[in-house]
Amino acid sequence: MTPSPRLIAAVRFGTGDPVDGLLNAVVDSLTRRNLRVAGCLQRKDPVADRLCGNVILENLGNGKTYDVLQARGPGASGCRLNPEALAEAAGDIASSLVERPDILVLNRFGRGEAEGHGFRGLIELAFGLELPVLIAVSDSWSDHWISFCGNLASDLPVNADMILAWCDAILSARAPMVRVSDNGH
Repeated sequence: MTPSPRLIAAVRFGTGDPVDGLLNAVVDSLTRRNLRVAGCLQRKDPVADRLCGNVILENLGNGKTYDVLQARGPGASGCRLNPEALAEAAGDIASSLVERPDILVLNRFGRGEAEGHGFRGLIELAFGLELPVLIAVSDSWSDHWISFCGNLASDLPVNADMILAWCDAILSARAPMVRVSDNGH
């Protein structure tokens, strides 16, 4: 008997891995299968002249965007995470979980989560609701991720087929009647 897949999966990526495009493709595939996907993905801000680059989060449920980087003021080099925007995004997503989506997809486990904030509570809530969670985890935050979830998560490579195979397995284990195949089988 094959063991059930773990409820949480981390896409483990390194510098230069195209994780944002990969997660976008995975979410597109899942929504084409008529699965209800909650969460958020990282998008490029169309305003190119922003001081803090062009990173925003987009809520997959309602399309709302959150500017998660903030300028530190004149003379500062670089930007920093905007904890208020991240908390707002997490709160909005948490409130959407009452609709019982099929899966929660989150763009990152990073600094906010390592510090005990960000999407950390959202991941815990989803786990308590037995809702599958797919999240990207950079090599630079690996130790914090392991401290947070221990052996409760599967590790996945930056590979759409393997990520979708995990999605198929976890969704099939949860609801055998849900059709999760693109090929009609």
